[in-house]
Amino acid sequence: MLGKSFLVALYCVVKCILFPGTKIIIASKTKEQAMNLVSEKIPELMQLSTTGMIEREIEGSIKTSMNSVDPNVVFLNGSWIKVVPATQNARSKRANLLILDEFRMIDPQIYKNVLRRFLAVSRQPRYLKKEEYKNNKELMERNQEIFLTSPYYKFNWSFNRYSVFIKAMLQGKKYFVCGLPYQFAIKEGLTNEEQLIDELSEDDIDEIGLILSPAC
Repeated sequence: MLGKSFLVALYCVVKCILFPGTKIIIASKTKEQAMNLVSEKIPELMQLSTTGMIEREIEGSIKTSMNSVDPNVVFLNGSWIKVVPATQNARSKRANLLILDEFRMIDPQIYKNVLRRFLAVSRQPRYLKKEEYKNNKELMERNQEIFLTSPYYKFNWSFNRYSVFIKAMLQGKKYFVCGLPYQFAIKEGLTNEEQLIDELSEDDIDEIGLILSPAC
């Protein structure tokens, strides 16, 4: 566990609080997998907020049931977080931030033709209606995508997507790519160093399986 889901959940909460009316959709191959950010990470953040500030920003309770209707987390300022499965049935939704959890498992055609279409309309803060800000393209907010995945083989479409992002980032465009190595987990106390060293020294270690593990 390297904490990528926790970091993204923290970003979502901050984004929703500081940017009223933000629409966030979390998509994964299954709804159960995508619900992890809502059902586990956000409640964990609420517990860590000893002053109760995060809880006060949320309207009502977080809907964590698989049968609950969207949105799953509603903020008092009009922001919300929804969870959808990466299927054809997810069409016609709108978002300012699209998060693809374990995106290597998502059908690339579903991503291109369904999920990415969510980002059709940017957030429209009210000050843009003021005469002095109208038609100011520099103030228009860009929608965002966040791709989360554990390592996998190069033949998967996720590697091509990764390569595209790397190239765009090196060209100075507004793209960002990072990896979280196991040393990060050890430093932050998320993984026991002694236990990991023992596992790596076992005679029957599955080196490929270890590399492809979500914990790496």
